[in-house]
Amino acid sequence: MKHYSLLRWISMLLVTVTVLGCAVACSEKNEDGLPDETELGSATESVTDENKNENGNDGGEEDGDLPEKSIDLYLIAGQSNATGFSSISDREGAYAVSPELKNGFTHIHYAGNSRANWSGDRDRDIDWRNVSFDLGAKTGLFGPEAGMAMAMSEYYNEESGRDAGFIKYAYGGSSLLNRTDGSTHCDGNWVSPSYKATLSYGVVEGVTGKLYENFLEQVERNISELKQYGGYTTVNIRGLYWMQGCSNKTDPAEYEKAFAYFASDIRRDLSAILKEYTGTDDDCGASEMPIVVGTISQTQNLLSENTEAINIKFIEMQKGLAEKIEYCYVADNSAYAITRWENGKAVILGTDQWHWNQEDALAIGANVGNIFLSLLPKEE
Repeated sequence: MKHYSLLRWISMLLVTVTVLGCAVACSEKNEDGLPDETELGSATESVTDENKNENGNDGGEEDGDLPEKSIDLYLIAGQSNATGFSSISDREGAYAVSPELKNGFTHIHYAGNSRANWSGDRDRDIDWRNVSFDLGAKTGLFGPEAGMAMAMSEYYNEESGRDAGFIKYAYGGSSLLNRTDGSTHCDGNWVSPSYKATLSYGVVEGVTGKLYENFLEQVERNISELKQYGGYTTVNIRGLYWMQGCSNKTDPAEYEKAFAYFASDIRRDLSAILKEYTGTDDDCGASEMPIVVGTISQTQNLLSENTEAINIKFIEMQKGLAEKIEYCYVADNSAYAITRWENGKAVILGTDQWHWNQEDALAIGANVGNIFLSLLPKEE
């Protein structure tokens, strides 16, 4: 998976692929070393009228007049490698393998908020559009959606007539545990309601669980926009890619506990949202939604020769989640190196010491896409 030709071969495996290793989004609190907001330009982007017209209904038809049209939805959430902080270092090389990264995957769509923990405006809320490069925290950065689309375009394309949509809500440096300091104090954490109920101290209203709540609101809003965007009348919840853990890697036991609550709660709460959306007891698959957990890199942010041992212990816990949580799968990204400890210091192999480089991030995304394809219901 270290060369684009092999990456393309992987993407052609489709449903026959086994559950392989993929990517987790991670970045540690106050470590991202990211550019100031003044370098970013406008963070919020809107879908153009041209893009709307290309992709479906322009809003002129009543809902009742729309023909039946369905879309499979995949959710992306977690820390900064979910947000997308991998630098696009070789555009032309990527475009040569997959021109759609430049022009857009016509049957794979994206909406969501790629949030960053730098100062100033943290949001990059992007309306529905075709998946392409540059959907990370700012132009020039990308997340798992790019590689996922490369792999999944073998299934979702013009010939098959199938459509997929990715909805992302991710925030750099965020915590699944009840951390309420630093940028987390402003933007909250991923603590789910059932886990929150077990906490005997430290709960801060408006902080504890805020990202969890915002994620649900993001998904609900983006789903409600699908009829106008592409004329989609039916949605199928096909999975969640959870890329988070680096902020909590020193406490694997508590993380395992918190994640079990998270998995149960997110399925329950998404189920309620989808039942309201359909107006029936049909939750579009939310209650049995597959969750693919991406492990962190074994060499993520090596601060000393002992850091790798901390990473390994956390990864072992992550790999065990599939055996303990229903409809849970593990994508082992641990072998994709980000740093290397050499001569008493960390040598950076990734975009920086927290995020994968372009080649590995695309390979990781393709692996994730193939895992989701392998979990699709078998066609008769």
